[in-house]
Amino acid sequence: MGGICWLSLDNPAQSPRIPIFCGTTSLPKAYETCGQGQYVPDCALWSFRRANKLATLAWQGTQEGFNKEVLRIEALAIDGLPTSGTPASLNAYTEYIFNEAARAWKAMEENYWLQFGLGF
Repeated sequence: MGGICWLSLDNPAQSPRIPIFCGTTSLPKAYETCGQGQYVPDCALWSFRRANKLATLAWQGTQEGFNKEVLRIEALAIDGLPTSGTPASLNAYTEYIFNEAARAWKAMEENYWLQFGLGF
C-alpha cells in the first residue's frame, strides 16, 4: 500500500486528519477547488473553516466538544484503516472519511449558529 498522508485543512489543531494514500488515483470532488482566496462553500477547505471560525469566537465554551469530534473522526479513520487494497478501494476510503468529517463539521457549524445566534 505504501505511505499515508494525513491531511488537515484550515487550522490543523481544529480539523480532522483525512488519510490520503500513496498511489491514490482520485480525491473527493471537494478537493478540486481551492478556497483560500474566495468563499467556495463546497470545497474541502470550507467544509471545515466555517465551524472552525465559529468555534474560535467562543473557544472556552467550544474547545472540549470540538476536540472530542476531532478525536472521534481520527479514531474512525484509524480503526478502519485498510492494510491493503486497490487504488479504487483506497480512494473510496479517503472519500468515506472526508464525507464523515464534512458532515460532522457541518453539524457543528449549524449548532454554533444556533448557540451563538443571540450573541457570544
